[in-house]
Amino acid sequence: MQPQIYDQLDKTEQNHWWFVARRAILKAVIEKHIKTSPQYILDAGCGTGGNIDFLKSLGGHVAAVEMNRAAARIAAEKHGIGVLSGSLPDEMPFPQESFDLITLLDVLEHVEYDEKALSVLSTLLRPGGYLLVTVPAFSFLWGHHDEVHAHKRRYRGVELAGKIKKANLRMVYCSYFNFFLFPAIAAARFAGRLLSFRPPNGDLFMPSYFVNNLLKTVMSSEAAILQTTRLPIGVSLIAVARKP
Repeated sequence: MQPQIYDQLDKTEQNHWWFVARRAILKAVIEKHIKTSPQYILDAGCGTGGNIDFLKSLGGHVAAVEMNRAAARIAAEKHGIGVLSGSLPDEMPFPQESFDLITLLDVLEHVEYDEKALSVLSTLLRPGGYLLVTVPAFSFLWGHHDEVHAHKRRYRGVELAGKIKKANLRMVYCSYFNFFLFPAIAAARFAGRLLSFRPPNGDLFMPSYFVNNLLKTVMSSEAAILQTTRLPIGVSLIAVARKP
């Protein structure tokens, strides 16, 4: 991604509706589907560190790796942890079977060789450890945001599940999310293509206080739903897999 994207992430990811709501959804899915308390956690592709405090709240030791040095420095300074330099699939600076939980949060879509990346992460998990993944969904939602953020692809649920299984991980749970806002976001993406609307940071801008809170409330409401069922469609996907 371009440097200004990381700068914008640093400014918005604590309060922007999408990041706040995603953390609420992550919390709900972890509570329901991850049955052990992870002692060693890896945030793979941590960016500027927006999820590190959340991961610390799970009670384990949190490590992080990030390929962009400027973003890694921001994350380390904000959260007081060492953020190692590395990238998927071939430059992960950890020994095998090091972690009880690895999070890969909107990272896989940036990786050229995604199946190999998942296989590498599988080797870093201890037996019984969990992988938690989020990715953008549906190629027909492809837009300027994906291009600016250097995405390689968007996923369907069956595709993501198949690639996770190829990495010798057992699928525990997979669902779409950002369901309620899906029609509005899909319409905005189609309109953006039609009108050639190309904001410099894609969708990564802070709306007004009222709109931000409204969108946060709507998307966060899905957290309770995802503890009991799956959603049939959404802007994103979330998956939990376990190493046998």
